Amino acid sequence: MILQSVSSEERFQLLQMKDIHGRTALHWATGTVSVDTVEIILQSVSSEERLQLIQMKDNFGITILLLAAKMPAAEGTELVMRILQTVGSDKRLQLLQTKDNEGMTILHKASTNDTAEIAHLVLESVNEEECCVLLSTQDNRKFTPIQWACLYNNAKVLGMMVRLTTEETWYRALQKAGDDGSTCLHHLASWNLKQAIKFITEPLTAQHLIRLLRITDNEGRTPLQCVKVNYLEPHGTAELLRDYQTKALIDVALQQTDKTGTNY
Repeated sequence: MILQSVSSEERFQLLQMKDIHGRTALHWATGTVSVDTVEIILQSVSSEERLQLIQMKDNFGITILLLAAKMPAAEGTELVMRILQTVGSDKRLQLLQTKDNEGMTILHKASTNDTAEIAHLVLESVNEEECCVLLSTQDNRKFTPIQWACLYNNAKVLGMMVRLTTEETWYRALQKAGDDGSTCLHHLASWNLKQAIKFITEPLTAQHLIRLLRITDNEGRTPLQCVKVNYLEPHGTAELLRDYQTKALIDVALQQTDKTGTNY
C-alpha cells in the first residue's frame, strides 16, 4: 500500500496535499463514500495529525465532516460515526463547531437537510453543556440549527433535538441572542411560523416561556412585537403568543399558590 511505503512524516505531507479545489485525499474518499478508505487514512497518522486532517477545508470551507453531512442519510451517518470514533471525546466539540464559508456547522447542515440520524449522532457525542453550544451556534446569517430546522419544517430533526436535551438546555439554546439582540423566538414570530413556535415552546416550563417572551432585541421589541400582522388569519401568531403568555402567567401563579397556600 502506498501509505505504508513512505515514512510517517512523508505520509502526513502527502495526505495534506490539495487539488485545485482545495480537496485532500480524505475529501475525495469521503465524497465517494469510501468508508473503509477514510478509516484507513485516519488510522495511518497520529492523533494530532488526524485532528488536523479532519479539520482541513477545501476552497468552500468544507471539511470531511461537513461533506459527509451532505451525503444520503445512511452513507452520511456511517461516515460521520466512523470519523467521530477516531477522535477523543475532548476534541469532538472542536470538530463539530467547525464552520464552512457560510458559517454553517454540521448541525446546521443536518437541520437544512433533515437528516435526523446525523443530528442524533452529533448531539449524542457531546455532553449537555456542549450540546447547548452546538444548538445555539449562529451562522453568517445569525441563524441557529434550531431556526433552520423550523424554517425548513424539518420535524424529525427538531424532534431529535428536543429528545436529546434537557428542558434547561433547550431553554438556554432558545435564549441565545444574536448581535441584534433577537432570539430564535423573535425570528419565528417575524416569519409567522406558528407550528414551529408551538413545537419549540412545548417542552418549556411556564417560567422559562415567560422569560423568552419578555426578552427584547436591540430595538426594544419582544417576540410578540416582531409579528407581522396577517389580517387574513383570524387567529395568527400574535394571538398565539398572547395565549401562551397568559397561560404561562396563570400556571406560574397557580404554582405559587400551591407552594404558599395563598390565593392570588
